[in-house]
Amino acid sequence: MWEYKLLRGNCLPDAAILGGAGRRGGGILYLAVVVLIMLDHWRQMHGAYGPYEVSMWIMELLIFALIAYEVWNTVSEKRKARKRASQIKERSDQMFVCMTKGQELLKAAPPRHPSEAVTLKHSEEWGKSVSAWILETANLLGNFSSPAMAVFLDDSAISSAAYPEVPHYAQRLYSTLNHKLANLRSIVEKLDRYL
Repeated sequence: MWEYKLLRGNCLPDAAILGGAGRRGGGILYLAVVVLIMLDHWRQMHGAYGPYEVSMWIMELLIFALIAYEVWNTVSEKRKARKRASQIKERSDQMFVCMTKGQELLKAAPPRHPSEAVTLKHSEEWGKSVSAWILETANLLGNFSSPAMAVFLDDSAISSAAYPEVPHYAQRLYSTLNHKLANLRSIVEKLDRYL
């Protein structure tokens, strides 16, 4: 059941049973046991400082330092992982806001059949909104990482397909917007790689 190691007449449970220094809670328990043994040794040798007692105490102090380092390292790694996860969530939320704006712009594209004057005015306003969205999204991604911004701005695979619901003068911008949304979607799907 329990395996014990003898250490100057004290029984110390095996580190694997206590959970080891790397497991959650186990390292702290092991650290506490070592501290208690060190205090007991300190009490036993307060009157006699032979070389054996001093060397044992120094060895225990070194073990204590090693365990303290492992516990501190584990805690700091978990803290870094939590911070990274929080940062990724915050950035993904910002990217989803940009994606929602882009999808709204896609739906607000100028219609094909209403009067030509209304359509041209709407198309100009829509074009300015699309250009502003592309610039805003590129700046946001540039703050996160250069590769993410480069993927978003890549226009090498823009489709030349025609969109029958969009007037001919808005086709190119509509296609660009659709392509930028696809690029942004691919960045969101591989967020760990880009952020």
